[in-house]
Amino acid sequence: MLHVTVEIDAGGLLRGFRATGHAQHARRGADIVCSAATSLLRTVAAELSSHRELACSGEANEGELVLQVGAVPAARAEWLLGVTDTLRRGLDELQRDYPRSIDCRTASYRESVVDTLIVGGV
Repeated sequence: MLHVTVEIDAGGLLRGFRATGHAQHARRGADIVCSAATSLLRTVAAELSSHRELACSGEANEGELVLQVGAVPAARAEWLLGVTDTLRRGLDELQRDYPRSIDCRTASYRESVVDTLIVGGV
């Protein structure tokens, strides 16, 4: 099963995510659930990483994709809220359609977490 945890701060903004495992909906390389989740997560990670003021960093490993977003400037908050909502909607839809293949959870962002981004490959 693919496990995705999305970390959201008190303002509803994405502060990171971790995806681990494989959906196992189909054989490796032909798994539409893994492909859809990976595409969605990598697109969000790439978009956020392209904005230097977000101080994102990441790491991709076999079966793992992790992202942490640094401090969010006020000028980017509304935009990031839209990105956050899109990511959550996409993951929620995948989980609704393929509940045996993907488990998505939301976690509260703790301010004590170091603001670094880790993007890994699912």
